[in-house]
Amino acid sequence: MHQVPIRHFIFHNAGQGLFYSGKIDGFEFVYDCGSTRKQHLTDIVLDYKRRLLNEKLNLLILSHLHEDHVSGLYAIFHRNPKISVERVILPYLSPIERLILAIHPRPPPANDWYYNFLSDPVKFFVKRGVQRITYVGGSEGNRQTDNPMNRDDPDPRDNVRPDGLTDKLKDSIALREIILDKEPHLGQYLDGRLRIKTHDGALILSASSIHWQFRFYNYTVEPETLATFENCVKSITNGESFSEIITDEQKRESLRCCYESLDKADFNNTSLLLLHGPLSNRQVIPLVNQTQLLTGDISFKQHVPEICQHFGSDLSEVGYCLIPHHGSKRNWDKAILPHVSRRCTWVASTGINSQRPCFDITNDIANQGHSHTICNDDITLYI
Repeated sequence: MHQVPIRHFIFHNAGQGLFYSGKIDGFEFVYDCGSTRKQHLTDIVLDYKRRLLNEKLNLLILSHLHEDHVSGLYAIFHRNPKISVERVILPYLSPIERLILAIHPRPPPANDWYYNFLSDPVKFFVKRGVQRITYVGGSEGNRQTDNPMNRDDPDPRDNVRPDGLTDKLKDSIALREIILDKEPHLGQYLDGRLRIKTHDGALILSASSIHWQFRFYNYTVEPETLATFENCVKSITNGESFSEIITDEQKRESLRCCYESLDKADFNNTSLLLLHGPLSNRQVIPLVNQTQLLTGDISFKQHVPEICQHFGSDLSEVGYCLIPHHGSKRNWDKAILPHVSRRCTWVASTGINSQRPCFDITNDIANQGHSHTICNDDITLYI
């Protein structure tokens, strides 16, 4: 008789932000940990940490670097009870892109640790004991022609770690060159601490009687959208490094004028999507609608074909999907609806006083025969 794997997934009541956690046979992972209500989020995170098995978080995934998705990092790393974080996965933003986030004209009231994090995310995590950091970019050339997912059992030659994860993400030579050109000091971590990957392939968790896949997708801000802003910054700062400017409040203030000349790049679209669920051709116990798609704040507009091409038939197994950007109409495209399971439940993570998800989105969802629900400051969703 096969043992049924213990698993549960939670959209926590973070309010305007997102804090999602999952547990599969003792493997603990988190996707985003942030909120505009910081003390409220801190209380939730500390309660979550107290429940962690062996005081260990196996995998932390950040969709993007806006503070309402990462403000809980302080509670994870600096507040008791102490835990260890084994692996972090996040999209790569160059120093100039991180500087834009730091000097946004209406920044959230951030603490110093947030600017230190933006200054050098790898250094931030290394200093806090994270064993492996993975930057993920799109496919080489940001395009692909087929579904690269290998559904076979983990190859024994693959790098299977003690946490049960087999890394089948493909190395990104192009992104590696970009990173070392912009931040050459990161080369010291490429001996194993830092990995640079495309979004092709997957992490595969071998747990009990099933294999569980973690697949990713993202696309990047085009470099030409940053050129005017970068030239403005250089004209004011006399060649100082962007990373140093990020942590200096006076210098950040002096550069706010440059934001007005910026061809407004939407950094919500740097969001790293996560599709996770059982490998259906290998599972022993049927897990109906257990595949989930988490979207951060990405915009579906004009990108649904790319997302569908990338995830392929796995989208048809998605039983729960996060409505992008807390239910904003600006980020919605109903073209995604026919590609997911007919029994899909759409989830909006939003503030209790927010008007989201907007009526047009919920109407589109209902017309497709799907359902929707919310998690907010008061409502936690258990799956």
